[in-house]
Amino acid sequence: MQEIHCECLAQIALFPAGLDALRREPAVTKGLTIVAEEGLSQTARRCARQALFQLEDQPSAVADSCGADAGGGESGW
Repeated sequence: MQEIHCECLAQIALFPAGLDALRREPAVTKGLTIVAEEGLSQTARRCARQALFQLEDQPSAVADSCGADAGGGESGW
């Protein structure tokens, strides 16, 4: 579930209105930081880092799919 939620946040952050909304809520960054550091799977941690990158004060970059894991991935389910 962590990876699904983090992937959704990363996708929302690709759009200006979504990015603004996510940046206004400090709990988003706090939660993503926790998952990036302690997430249940490698994919969840990667998705959280990707979402955090999108929330930084930089132009939005097109995100690769968080679910695409070259190593076969682990599931947080």
